[in-house]
Amino acid sequence: LQNDGITHLLAVPTLLEMILNEAREVLIDEKILPAEARSTPIEVMLAQLSGLGEEAIRPVCRLLGTSFHSIVIGGASIDPVWGEILGNIGIDLYLGYGLTEASPILTCNKAGDCPAGSVGKALPDVRLKINERGEIMAAGPNITSGYLGELAFPESWFNTGDLGHMDEAGNLFIDGRSKEVMVTANGDTIFPEEMEPHYRHPDFFECCVVPMEGKDGNDRPVIVIHPRQDAGDLEQIVRELATSAPARFRARRYICVKQPIPRTELGKIKRRELAKSLSLKETNHEH
Repeated sequence: LQNDGITHLLAVPTLLEMILNEAREVLIDEKILPAEARSTPIEVMLAQLSGLGEEAIRPVCRLLGTSFHSIVIGGASIDPVWGEILGNIGIDLYLGYGLTEASPILTCNKAGDCPAGSVGKALPDVRLKINERGEIMAAGPNITSGYLGELAFPESWFNTGDLGHMDEAGNLFIDGRSKEVMVTANGDTIFPEEMEPHYRHPDFFECCVVPMEGKDGNDRPVIVIHPRQDAGDLEQIVRELATSAPARFRARRYICVKQPIPRTELGKIKRRELAKSLSLKETNHEH
């Protein structure tokens, strides 16, 4: 970004957060923000920064490079309010959704034009629909005709494997992966992505929800936490987060890991793989 005059960046929310965390350290080093800002949520920090004027923004622009002006977020959802916040420091935010089979984009819209939780409308010539199982289907000239050695997609419609819905204006909402849906003992169907926002905390580098098989064979949502070194009482933090979450999202177990949560090259969490690698005999807690 600094040396090569990069103008546009395609990234996942995790990478954006890493960049902004580095920007926060620069601002703290230059005494623009107090050291206490390290424990402030990034979106709050950026909102404060936008109110400090051009002098405060300049170090961030220097870090990101003078040519950088657009970031496209894909691979995971992000609150469209970030569009307004980043706009205050001169960066346009776009939200996108796609897969390798789609070369690779199906939707891409400016964040301010997307309803909250949406990835926007399909690109020109791309058609989207939701099948009877709630799965997102796509067709268009950018989509591969099929996989090597297999039959072409039925009627040219590609099944993304993602679950979603669309509003009347054609905006697409991603509900989760069909393979990652969790079915609990009381019959609830829960997607990790809808549960995870309730367990974010400044003391966590990152956290995610994985399905661990219970004694009854049903999925048990487990919070996996990669805590910061100076994190407080994790059991108390998780208990408070669970208490404030809607009843169906109240996790009863959490597991701490010392390494970053495993992800694909596109930044998607390897949930099932992580669940298999975690043993309930490891350090874990119930509350």
